[in-house]
Amino acid sequence: MSTFKGWVPYVLLALFLVASRIIEPLKAALTSINLSWNNILGEAGVSGGVQPLYLPGGIIIAVVIVTYFLHRMNPQKSAPRCLNRPKRFLVLASC
Repeated sequence: MSTFKGWVPYVLLALFLVASRIIEPLKAALTSINLSWNNILGEAGVSGGVQPLYLPGGIIIAVVIVTYFLHRMNPQKSAPRCLNRPKRFLVLASC
């Protein structure tokens, strides 16, 4: 892999994060999707909400998906790796 191709995800992440905060129409589109909960645990007045596409984690997931296609990853090779890694991290974290 070339150096340029290796840096593309980082540049995309920086651009997406800055653009999501500066460009008002994009910000409005990302914040329009809102998941909210009212009366959490049956308590009146206790509510919460999240805008998943506007959060940095949502933007990171979008960059991961774009990078997957930009790097032309092979699904047969990458899918088993992605599924096995969380198990390994859980085992290491429990030690």
